[in-house]
Amino acid sequence: SASASASASASAANMNLNLWSEEYVYDQGPLKAGCGCYTCSNGFTRGYIHHLLECRELLAEVLLESHNTYHMAQFMKTIRAHIAAGTFSEYVSAFRKNTDLFHSDQ
Repeated sequence: SASASASASASAANMNLNLWSEEYVYDQGPLKAGCGCYTCSNGFTRGYIHHLLECRELLAEVLLESHNTYHMAQFMKTIRAHIAAGTFSEYVSAFRKNTDLFHSDQ
């Protein structure tokens, strides 16, 4: 269904972000635009988290874990909704189609 495809695309977007990369030194954006997690909602930027990683500051791990846990919880919520609606198979197909992890040669 169109709904399954749209939510799968949203789930698959921006899965790879290497904050160790120098490209994030001056990046003042959140980890993910529009994200409702603690990290993104409280002004912790990509550049700041890059700095924390470079300094080996534990706060970097805490902020990244908070962000990742939020997104995993949202992902599971979406899965439960598709199971309840009887559209889980369509969601899985759309997710696989929209996710680079299933298309790499690695």
